[in-house]
Amino acid sequence: AGAVAAGRGVFFYGKVQAATDRAQRAESLAAALLDTRGQCDGAREAALLAAHRLHVAACRQLGVDEHSAPEALRRAGWTDAANRLTVLRGAVGRHHGLFTVDGAAFCDLSAAEFRALQRSAARSAAAPDQGRHGSAQAQEAAGAAPSQLPQPPARSIAQRLVMPAPALPGGPLRPDLAARLRRRCRNPPRR
Repeated sequence: AGAVAAGRGVFFYGKVQAATDRAQRAESLAAALLDTRGQCDGAREAALLAAHRLHVAACRQLGVDEHSAPEALRRAGWTDAANRLTVLRGAVGRHHGLFTVDGAAFCDLSAAEFRALQRSAARSAAAPDQGRHGSAQAQEAAGAAPSQLPQPPARSIAQRLVMPAPALPGGPLRPDLAARLRRRCRNPPRR
């Protein structure tokens, strides 16, 4: 009976060791995938590359082409906060604050600030703009009357988040976030 129990212990230890080895290999693979030093021009580009690599790895794990990175990660079971933040940073880096948030400020944004940029862009997209209805010049060239829809403000909502807007009634949309981002742009944190 003692030999059988000892055999089970060795078997169990082997299983634990194999699982630990697989976890360490996966961790080192993820670190290699997400390491973008020397390959990118800035924090925004590094975020894009890391999110893309993570999306590709999740699709390879699943063996299917999944259009959405968050969905690919969810289906692969990679739902931890670090992976979600990597994908969020990539999405924001690709679409939001391209003019208004410079590389130093982008690098220091928190998850909440990334989400705020996404939400502000969604509110901005809800307003009609020239892109959806064509420019007045294009409409005139086609013989149509120019659109009478209201034009977008001189500054987008994302710009109002991170840049002072003294000419706008009501000032910045989120004064707390705008002030924090301006401070970070002027005084980046020391590492």
